[in-house]
Amino acid sequence: MDTLEYIAKKFGIRDLQPSRIEIPDVGRNHLAHLFRELCFLRGVEVGVREGKFSEILCMANPEAEIFGVDPYSPYQDFEEWITTDNHHAAKRSATRRLAPYNWKLLEMASLQAADLLRNGDPIDFVYIDANHDQKYVTEDIGAWSKVVRSGGIISGHDWGDYRPLIGVKRAIQAYVRKNKVGPVFLFGRKNVGAGEFRERYRSWMWVNP
Repeated sequence: MDTLEYIAKKFGIRDLQPSRIEIPDVGRNHLAHLFRELCFLRGVEVGVREGKFSEILCMANPEAEIFGVDPYSPYQDFEEWITTDNHHAAKRSATRRLAPYNWKLLEMASLQAADLLRNGDPIDFVYIDANHDQKYVTEDIGAWSKVVRSGGIISGHDWGDYRPLIGVKRAIQAYVRKNKVGPVFLFGRKNVGAGEFRERYRSWMWVNP
């Protein structure tokens, strides 16, 4: 069973033709378990900060090798409130939290890390949660789509209809339209039904062709 077939079976999706498919009652923790179920053993998180989701990825799939990509330094166009001291504190928190796991920090920019890993062993998934500006999301998706193997998963955080998340949505829409990929799966429905679970900031994914 290939990746798309497995996703359809797991979440009870009968029609894979729509370009965008909302999956109710799931969040990004479910995505971490999906990676384990698919036997994905090499993955990347772009944008680590304190390493909270990296830890979830590692706990759900302890045999996997997870690369965390974060420059941990201020740069132009990023949030001004994140100072050098903030970055250093976040890095210390992440390295302490992730010390027990098979996690490796690539302390560099996203595109530099993508270039580094491109010619190595196959990467099964990427989870992008870095700069949400449309320009940077577009660059990240384009770069990491060349690193993740065919049948792997391109995924990330913060699909939304308002600033500052709108850049994520617009970048994804433009990329999938231009490259004719999809469907894009959204974790949780926009219009939540009674008793339904949905995270405030939704995750997204598609299978890399």
